[in-house]
Amino acid sequence: PELAAPIADASEVWFLDAGLEIGVRVTSLAPAAAPGRLLTHYHSPESLLAFTQDLYGGAPPAKLVVGSAFQFGPSQQLSERARRAVEEMAALVAESLAGY
Repeated sequence: PELAAPIADASEVWFLDAGLEIGVRVTSLAPAAAPGRLLTHYHSPESLLAFTQDLYGGAPPAKLVVGSAFQFGPSQQLSERARRAVEEMAALVAESLAGY
C-alpha cells in the first residue's frame, strides 16, 4: 500500500518481473476488480493499481514486463539467461520512455 502514492503521482507505471517464458513479454495492465487484503506483504501489480485507484481516485496506465529466468534458487549472481532478459527488458523500457 505504501507504493500507492508514487504510483498515483506517475504518468505511467512499468512493473518488471521474472517468469518462465522464453524471451520478454509486455502486457498492459488494469486495476484488479478488488484490491485484495491490505495486511499482506505481497500484492500483484493489478492490486497495487486498484489500491491506488481506491485511495487517489485513479491509476495511471501500467505495463508488466516479464523476462525469462531459469533458476529461482538462492544465488549471488544471475544466470546467463536471466542476465540477457534483464538487458532486453531494460532496453525495451528505455526505448519506450525515450519520448518522455
